[in-house]
Amino acid sequence: MAIVHCFFGLRWKILADIHAMKPWPIHYNAFAMKKEILICDECESEYFTKSSEMAKLCPNCSHFLYGYPNCQHNFENGRCENCYWDGSTTNFINELKNKK
Repeated sequence: MAIVHCFFGLRWKILADIHAMKPWPIHYNAFAMKKEILICDECESEYFTKSSEMAKLCPNCSHFLYGYPNCQHNFENGRCENCYWDGSTTNFINELKNKK
């Protein structure tokens, strides 16, 4: 009986300790920290590898050059939170944008 009581007492202590833990800081994002980052061959911006359907182009350049879906950019501190693009572009991409 003492072993069972000890086990349940320990379980409740662990749950109480977990509940009392402070949450991670707001800026901590484990998923974003583990994302692989590449540099776009066109605009030379860094971007999350999995955010683009093309291996060597950021979502923005792959959209304007080849028609792939673009990221729904949400900029925070100078970078898109979704794809990590920094807003860089080239003259060629700008010309393509102006033609549309």
